[in-house]
Amino acid sequence: MNGYNQWVHWSFFLLVFIIFAIWESNRPKRTLTQVKRLRWLNHILLAFANLCLLYFLIPFYSITSAIWSQSNGFGILNTFHYPRWVELVITLLVLDLSLYCVHVLFHRLPLLWRIHSTHHSDLDVDVTTSLRFHPVEVLLMVWVKIGIITLLGAPVFAVTVYEILFGLSILFNHSNIRLHPLRERQLRTLIVTPDMHRVHHSRNPYETHSNFGFSISLWDRLLGTYTAQPLMGHERMKLGLDRFRHSREQWIDRLISQPFKSR
Repeated sequence: MNGYNQWVHWSFFLLVFIIFAIWESNRPKRTLTQVKRLRWLNHILLAFANLCLLYFLIPFYSITSAIWSQSNGFGILNTFHYPRWVELVITLLVLDLSLYCVHVLFHRLPLLWRIHSTHHSDLDVDVTTSLRFHPVEVLLMVWVKIGIITLLGAPVFAVTVYEILFGLSILFNHSNIRLHPLRERQLRTLIVTPDMHRVHHSRNPYETHSNFGFSISLWDRLLGTYTAQPLMGHERMKLGLDRFRHSREQWIDRLISQPFKSR
């Protein structure tokens, strides 16, 4: 991916981020409980650290993996030749289901949950929560994606489409936007909406360990991990984790050190 395409890629997501930030400021679903500027600053710093990590260690890993598979004829889709639209559908479904399964493992396995808890310790959920991932989790997810893309032999165009949709989904479903109830119900029949994903950030452990989907809402319904609404309602529900309630835990140094604290 050349410098121009990199610039277009990140500029596009920055624009979408700004749109959701303005939207949630004007039509918020919930009133935020924490100091917004403090959360935003630390989330952006963490995102910048993760971007630097990826840029220097594994730049544009997903596209590179797809190019390598295609060049070497490696992977399932490079063994059996399908129409491009079939390759696109298979790639989107396989990647999204695989990341759903990995997300479940991050909740089920104690060591992985320690790492993932940095994302869940946010006491509010808004568009910047989509930036709040521990560097170790980011690296693990990178290698998972590399493995899936390589084994599948996913074509470059399909991986590019998935990365765009995945990025949009993460920004959308973490945003604190208020949707019309009817539109929200219609949307969640296909995709993960902010209301659906907010349940996943509930302080209630039962709700926390549900709604694992990233983009497509179907997996949670099919695999028995779907929770329609929070017990306390969206406006009254508590977010975050019991262990990390102090505002000091929202600073970047604590976000990075949280997985390593004794339980």
